Amino acid sequence: MNVLFSDKVSKAFADKMISRSPELPIEPDWLMFLMDWEDASTFSPSNENSFGCIGLIQFCPDYQGADFKTIAGVQYKMSIIQAMTAEDQLDLVFDYLKEIQKAKGRFATYYDLYFAILFPAAYGQADDYVLNTKTNMVFDMNSDGLVTVGEVKMYLDNRVKAKVPEAYWNTFFKKKTFCSSIKEKLLS
Repeated sequence: MNVLFSDKVSKAFADKMISRSPELPIEPDWLMFLMDWEDASTFSPSNENSFGCIGLIQFCPDYQGADFKTIAGVQYKMSIIQAMTAEDQLDLVFDYLKEIQKAKGRFATYYDLYFAILFPAAYGQADDYVLNTKTNMVFDMNSDGLVTVGEVKMYLDNRVKAKVPEAYWNTFFKKKTFCSSIKEKLLS
């Protein structure tokens, strides 16, 4: 099995992605796509954004001013997360996602998986649910100053079509999950 963006990671990383994905269970390509987005296509465990979030899925400190992230009941210093190998940090990604899944339920779509990473409070919400965030305005598709679940989904779908080879699209678009009324509003 060949995983999406396998040319950007080590064979050990790709193998681990494939072997661990059934634990959630998710399509490995979903997580590869989302990590490619979150860490600016680097797949680097040390990549840090302007908000102090680090690594493959941009782990953020527990709160502003903190130097740690709590995952599955364990506090990790941000510097330790940043110093991990990509393969070791991938284990941390799976631990984090399993913890979210226990609280929120199964990841039925790649959208669910992304909300677990980006904004867990929005996981499972309707497309018109407004995310309480001003830091991810790239998703504000209609420029109204608000980011909705539907807008994030639309942004991700557009990114899949632009960045993912068409041969992989079936993995992402298994069923229609986007609310047509929100889509119509956004396109008008």
